[in-house]
Amino acid sequence: MKNAIIFHGTGCTPNSYWFPKTKSFLESLGYDVWVPQLPDADNPVLSKWLPVALSGKYNEETIIIGHSAGGPLVLSVLENINVTIHKAVMVAGFARKLRGDKETQPILQPEYN
Repeated sequence: MKNAIIFHGTGCTPNSYWFPKTKSFLESLGYDVWVPQLPDADNPVLSKWLPVALSGKYNEETIIIGHSAGGPLVLSVLENINVTIHKAVMVAGFARKLRGDKETQPILQPEYN
């Protein structure tokens, strides 16, 4: 079954920005779409967000979209599932400490494969 998962970023909800319209568009193409509310959205922490993300259903037809802090979450999901998905998209995502940050953000893994 075709499905898509959209992960919001810091300070967002499933109803922020372009998420609802993208969800509707994908549904019109026959996708089952899940846009979870990630816990404590103002403070993205991988140990809190990853269990929610991994509770989704992933298969060879899955599309994962991550916005901002949802981007590194996408990378972590890819390293923790045992299936090759169809596509992963990071919108304004990042995979290392952002310029000006004194400490590494807690949504980041120390490194990615």
